[in-house]
Amino acid sequence: MDVIYFLDSLNELRFEEEGKVLRKGRRSRSYYYENLSMIPDERRYPIINVISDRKIGTLGDEFMALRARVGLNFIVRGRVWRIVQIEEETGTVYVVPSEDPLAAIPGWDGEMLPVPFDLAQETGRMREEIGRALRETGKAEVAAEKLAKKLATDKVALFDAVREVEEQLKEGAPLPTHNHILIEAFDKYLIVHACFGEIVNRTLGGVFDSILSDREIIIGWWNDGYRLLIETSRNLVQKEVEKMSSILFSLTDEEVKKAFDDYLEARFPFSYKMKFVAERFGALPRGKTMGPERQGQLPGQFRGTPIFDETLREAMLEKVDVEKAKEIMRSVKDGKIRVSTVYRSEKPTPLAYHILAKYSEVSELMAPERVLLSNIDKMKLAIEARTATLMCMSCGEWIDEKKIKSLSEQPSCEKCKSKLLALLYLGQDATHLREVLRRRREGKELADEELKELTEARRTADLVLSYGKKAIIALEVKGVGPQTASRILGKMHPREDEFYMDLLKAKIQFLRTREYWENKEKD
Repeated sequence: MDVIYFLDSLNELRFEEEGKVLRKGRRSRSYYYENLSMIPDERRYPIINVISDRKIGTLGDEFMALRARVGLNFIVRGRVWRIVQIEEETGTVYVVPSEDPLAAIPGWDGEMLPVPFDLAQETGRMREEIGRALRETGKAEVAAEKLAKKLATDKVALFDAVREVEEQLKEGAPLPTHNHILIEAFDKYLIVHACFGEIVNRTLGGVFDSILSDREIIIGWWNDGYRLLIETSRNLVQKEVEKMSSILFSLTDEEVKKAFDDYLEARFPFSYKMKFVAERFGALPRGKTMGPERQGQLPGQFRGTPIFDETLREAMLEKVDVEKAKEIMRSVKDGKIRVSTVYRSEKPTPLAYHILAKYSEVSELMAPERVLLSNIDKMKLAIEARTATLMCMSCGEWIDEKKIKSLSEQPSCEKCKSKLLALLYLGQDATHLREVLRRRREGKELADEELKELTEARRTADLVLSYGKKAIIALEVKGVGPQTASRILGKMHPREDEFYMDLLKAKIQFLRTREYWENKEKD
């Protein structure tokens, strides 16, 4: 009856003669045709490549509500893209190609499929088996070969997983498995390693949110199928971390239910789903673009209505599993599941890095060695694939564009053989620079901007004269100018990977402080 009364208030049905007769309302016919299908009428958000100004794909409502944000790296059409702008009115997502595949997630059009409980458990069992093989053989390659034969799979495909577990064990950290939960503290984060799948981990996240909010510890949290990431209000000391196992995993069935209910009351995390339910009821027009802020207002707008109740019913069926969360608590109490803690002061464990890199501002330099070396290789390939524009500062007559990979170790002018070559920045007008150089030689007065441009060009030329191709590579890294490049090049690195590591550090430092310098320029 509540549904009928609610539809009557929306003029979709009419309840007449003291509630005994039900008739069609003004909007009954249009409502019928609009809702022939119960499949959510998801809005498709176009993805536009800023560089080519072409559409490269679409994203669905759920991805936009839960994942999309400026700066996010995601994968579409086999490439990694970074979101630079989301236009609220049209829902258009503007992206640029990203050279950094770290923490990139698949772009998704439609409902996102969660990592199921059984798959996460199987992953945990596989970790345990890999750990056992490593202890028996002592080498990742031998362990991978042994397991590949046992599982009738490819050794190469298995090797990365074995290496990751090997790195975890080398760090002296416990190995989280299907029956071993690891609570890890690093910086202002708690990482709960739990191989229970996305739905169960989402439920546990809601329970932990309620428990830790009472203690004024939590700021926010995220989860995937294998971990929960909790951002804390302060750095926890080691004794506090050691107590977390009893704080988080010693709850009774009643305490689990109450904690999750309190979380729903305080946060209500299913606003994006309420939009679809409200559309089905006819309370909202189908396919309307709605930003996160407006979606966040829906629970307050529809609380106490069938829309709120139906959203909660569907979410409890599809998005959470309170019974499984209770079962996990009982298994911890019975000793079927172990809980360990580890306190990390310098860098996170290799298995924690994935979720930290995705949702936090953790530095790329804290990545496991395997990931870090892979990123340096990718950075090197990306730089070598670029085109460098060089101009001779001696004769001023030679300008050329060449792939960095094809440059000799000590490039020189093809006209006068001088090695004093300036590297032009992207979009710089080479003809204009040559004209400025000519006027300077003739003793003519230059404007302040022209003098600044010429000085910058000469500084890059001095570096190329001294360090050759390595100077060009350094100057091609985002955020590395002549001053920073000079400092890095002056170290005379004995190994190439050390050189690229310093370039990566400089790039990260620039990205961290870019907003400060941009604001300073505006002042």
